[in-house]
Amino acid sequence: MTGGIPDVSERSIAQESETAIAILTESQRVLVVAHRHADLDALGSAKGLTRALPSETAVYLPDGVASAAKPLCSGDEVREAPDTTAYDAVVVVDAPSWERIDPFSQPSHDVSTVLIDHHTTGTIYADADAAVVDTDAGATAELVY
Repeated sequence: MTGGIPDVSERSIAQESETAIAILTESQRVLVVAHRHADLDALGSAKGLTRALPSETAVYLPDGVASAAKPLCSGDEVREAPDTTAYDAVVVVDAPSWERIDPFSQPSHDVSTVLIDHHTTGTIYADADAAVVDTDAGATAELVY
């Protein structure tokens, strides 16, 4: 443990992946949150995940996107902080901490939280119902794929 946050080695990626898949396939409405000023990896991961899920999905971009990622935008991304009570699950991609997705914050009601990331673990990791984190992956998109 580091500062109260479990090391990645304490949580099996295979087990976390199974839990994430179960949460996401059972959810009717899923909100996917990318980090502020989303880059190609964050936005591509979010968009790819929404296309793979059978549920109704939305992508929230807390602070827009980097210029290189703009071609991936389709115009249906959520730009204002969403009401998380409308969702069964929240997936955070490519962002290890709540600060990185500010003004979005941890849902205060009963909603499943999934983290998919390739960065060193942060505050979301300890709070997530499933945390698919592989720091050996070159990008979060690898984990989504």
